[in-house]
Amino acid sequence: MIQIRFHGRGGQGGKAASEIFATAAINSEKYAKSFPEFGPERTGAPVQYYLKVSDKEIKTNQPIKEPDIIVVLDDSLIGLINFTEGLKKDGIIIFNTKKSKEELKEKFRDFKIFTVDASKISFDLFQKNLPNVPMLGALAKVSKLVELEKLKEEVKNKFSFLPQEILEKNIKALEEGHKQVKQIA
Repeated sequence: MIQIRFHGRGGQGGKAASEIFATAAINSEKYAKSFPEFGPERTGAPVQYYLKVSDKEIKTNQPIKEPDIIVVLDDSLIGLINFTEGLKKDGIIIFNTKKSKEELKEKFRDFKIFTVDASKISFDLFQKNLPNVPMLGALAKVSKLVELEKLKEEVKNKFSFLPQEILEKNIKALEEGHKQVKQIA
């Protein structure tokens, strides 16, 4: 089982991202569970979401204490919370950031680090900071758990209520996150 913990802020779409990825995994003939850990947090408050993907049935909804992958939707959380707590040796961190690779390598040298400027992708397409969909593309490429096409299908399903132009921008955001993610350590 691959365990993924998302860290972000309320309103950045972490819950939707986790659910979209889980559904795409299920549609790829895997088992998956997605669930949040938050209370009455307001927009902007730190939140985390859990995602488990496996080839076997997942019988627990317990919080993830030893993730394989951490997805950081907001780099302002660096130093604010210890999101690497429990991250397995040789674990992976995928950052939405434009911080320098030297800065990240110094702070997170024990892990494999990937970066993508999902906020820039979002601002370029939507004029808003909605990093969740570009980060899904990055997660798909790094984890290899689901194909990009399966994620595209699920983004279309999840956001089918949106105008066609906005839906197409979400697909573009997904593709750009997939294309632009890079390993720095």
